[in-house]
Amino acid sequence: MIDKHVTNLELSKKLKAAGVPQKSEYYWYCQVGGIVCDTECRGEWILRTKKDYPNIGFGEYISAYLSSELGEMLPAIDFVGTQKNNDLEWEAIYIYTSEDEDSEDENTVYLREADKTEANSRAKMLIYLLDNNLIKAEGEK
Repeated sequence: MIDKHVTNLELSKKLKAAGVPQKSEYYWYCQVGGIVCDTECRGEWILRTKKDYPNIGFGEYISAYLSSELGEMLPAIDFVGTQKNNDLEWEAIYIYTSEDEDSEDENTVYLREADKTEANSRAKMLIYLLDNNLIKAEGEK
């Protein structure tokens, strides 16, 4: 059930690659035969809390962010949940003003990222903003 409230493994990996600090309440851990891998993942990824593995520095792990944790990293965004074919879809909407380099005109830009879970739609927005240098990861200069 908690997997619907945290970022999926694919997006969690992208957030880590984008330089987002690996600090969260939940983590994806790699394990083989019930033992946490200490190097590259050769097994399956499982979702656990940091209480399950208090020595977080050991093994292969990736933060699985709650939507509230991502909300603290994102600039102010609008958020909409809509019903589509019996499924709820979440859309993160970021609105900002962009200046045209060749003129003094300003343009309002609407960025939208959608997914079936709130955490994943927020993750997609954060990745987009980081990849396009619209914001910096915490601790970056």
